[in-house]
Amino acid sequence: MSASPEVAGDRRLANPALLNQYTRPEVVVRKGPGQPGVTNALPIVFDVTFEEPVVDFPVGFNVPGLVFTGSAAGLHYEVTGEKASYQVIIRAIEQDGDLALAIPAALTADLFGNVNRASTDEGAWVRYDATRPRCIVQSDQEGVMNEAQMNIALVFSEPVFGLRDDALTLENATVSRTAGQDGDTTYHFAVTPRADGITALTVPEDAVVDATGNGSEASPVFSLVVDSHGPEVTLSSFETPQASNSWVIRVHAVFTEPTFDFERDEVAVRGGTLLNFTRRDDGMTYVFDVKPTGDEVLLAVPEGVARDAIGNPNAASDRFVRQIDRTRPTVSIEVPTTTMDAAGTIAVTVTFSEPVFAEASEILQVTRGVAHRVDGTDGDDSYRYLISPSGTRPVGLSVASGTARDLAGNLNRGRSIRITPTTYRPTPVADGLQEAAPPLRP
Repeated sequence: MSASPEVAGDRRLANPALLNQYTRPEVVVRKGPGQPGVTNALPIVFDVTFEEPVVDFPVGFNVPGLVFTGSAAGLHYEVTGEKASYQVIIRAIEQDGDLALAIPAALTADLFGNVNRASTDEGAWVRYDATRPRCIVQSDQEGVMNEAQMNIALVFSEPVFGLRDDALTLENATVSRTAGQDGDTTYHFAVTPRADGITALTVPEDAVVDATGNGSEASPVFSLVVDSHGPEVTLSSFETPQASNSWVIRVHAVFTEPTFDFERDEVAVRGGTLLNFTRRDDGMTYVFDVKPTGDEVLLAVPEGVARDAIGNPNAASDRFVRQIDRTRPTVSIEVPTTTMDAAGTIAVTVTFSEPVFAEASEILQVTRGVAHRVDGTDGDDSYRYLISPSGTRPVGLSVASGTARDLAGNLNRGRSIRITPTTYRPTPVADGLQEAAPPLRP
């Protein structure tokens, strides 16, 4: 091994060419011209500069010997150059992160065989970021809400820039920013739904950029249902008509959506006693009985006694009214005259104390004669008949008990009379001739 210049004498010190025979080459690593320190673009270029030409410095693709440090991974690079000047060109990176290059000691040698010293670093690092910012929408509300306003947060995966309020995609809502500015990762907004229904919000693609200029990915759609109206309720009774003689009325209270906190005592009752209160499995239907205590039963569900799943109070129901009638209809049979008309008939009127329902042809029964209905139909209180007697003997007219029923279902009381028809009136015949009517046969 040659002696160092310090012990070789003044002759070697005075000759620089001889001095280089004993000096290990220095090497400096820098970013290439125009190479930014933070980037999302490839390639990334580092300059490697020796103070003198070297031999056997590795060139080519993914050559061994170079030292890369930092969190970036999966590098694919190329080394070019000659003598004292080289470039390391990063062509591909599989994982974003920081990247620094170093040349280890003794990787190459100068023309005299002196191996290089370890490189010095003059800013030879780059942060590579090609990942687009991601965004999620966070809110303390989910599913269904009834509030007039809600607060949301747009949370990005890294600091972002350029977010405009009007860049958000909105459905059935307006927004106003309450916090967040360029360089933040979280932005807060107040969202006001326009109407009941679906309210949705999306941060569209490229709405913001990160520090390296990557445009953001579109966020997932944030949506919920706005329901600011409470359930409505209907009271009905399938078994009991408007007028009834029932001793117990079965009532159905049906809400438009499942409800909670609705109890027996919430039903307003007048003229009756509420019994057997039951909630059906659907959460919308309640069934109970009312025992009438007077001539009229009145029910209602007041406003705000029940709530839906998100707390909206119910609207008041319409009044439920049933008239209680247990009085049986009475009947009269009126015969203004027993004298038969020219056709040999007698007019009879059957009058009930209230409208009744029955087959009109079955109301009036006649013995020794035939009845022909001329007026009155189901639901009337008066029926008119023409009676054709079958002889001169008395004719029986009767309305049997239970023949008809009123609106409440009460069966009528019965009534019977007897009439004796008088003689026929003459009946005109053709050609002006008149002929006496034949005598009545017994």
